[in-house]
Amino acid sequence: MLLAAAATYLTLILPFYSGLNLEGKLVDVLPQASIVLLILTCSLGSLLLVNIFLFKHRNWQFKICMFAIFIECVNIFLLIREDNKLKEGNFSLWSVLHLLILFFIIKASMGIYKDDRLVRESNRLR
Repeated sequence: MLLAAAATYLTLILPFYSGLNLEGKLVDVLPQASIVLLILTCSLGSLLLVNIFLFKHRNWQFKICMFAIFIECVNIFLLIREDNKLKEGNFSLWSVLHLLILFFIIKASMGIYKDDRLVRESNRLR
């Protein structure tokens, strides 16, 4: 989750898409392009950082991971919608960070699920 949070905060400064707007100027699409994108990105990073310290509440951690996956999918959708406002351009190399965020969150949720299952089985054996 720490890697996902770090990658989320990196997306604030690294462009998702670079292209020409209708006036012919080179523009980078960043989460600062829209207030909704900025709020979603910052809240996702903060949520992932808080989620690290909820290690005694694995059910909450798992639910927050599922919610974080949803937020990141919405974030990607809104970024792609911002790309459509440009006349022409290319996806940046840094757009891969969004896929890495999803990958890290999914791996964290799988680890939380396995850990929760292991604790339940050990409690059953007592």
